[in-house]
Amino acid sequence: MPQVLSELQGKSPEFLADVTKQVMTLATGVLVFTITFLEKVPREQRESVRLRRRLKRLWLCEGATILSGLVTLLMLTGQVAKSAPNIYAPNLRFISAFQLVTFGVGAVYLWLLGQELLTGQPPTAALAPPAEPPPNPTGASAAETASKAEVALPLPNQNPPP
Repeated sequence: MPQVLSELQGKSPEFLADVTKQVMTLATGVLVFTITFLEKVPREQRESVRLRRRLKRLWLCEGATILSGLVTLLMLTGQVAKSAPNIYAPNLRFISAFQLVTFGVGAVYLWLLGQELLTGQPPTAALAPPAEPPPNPTGASAAETASKAEVALPLPNQNPPP
């Protein structure tokens, strides 16, 4: 058992490198996907300030994910060059965590963007309470107005004239 554990600890830099590369690949895919299909979005939605702002934030997060992944791989190379590599070094842990956090924030922006494009409204609009009906110009409540209204209904025993 201890031999298996030491083998896994020896491969931990490889595992970190693989995870870093996979996250970088996903971030690159999101960037390529959103840029490629942006022209398919209807013009009025594409010119929306909210949509543009979300796109810019998404692209910023995904770009930061890719750059921090590159920095993680460079730092990991420096750690492997040492006689006793330490993947738990504070600088390596920080930049790797930064990469995962920026990817997560980018995923949230991607979800918000998708919700807005599919429904035509921002996701928070679905959570808003329904608007109240406009006030009555006379100042009376709806119940008072309904009670004052006269409705002419024919009586059941009345026959309409021929």
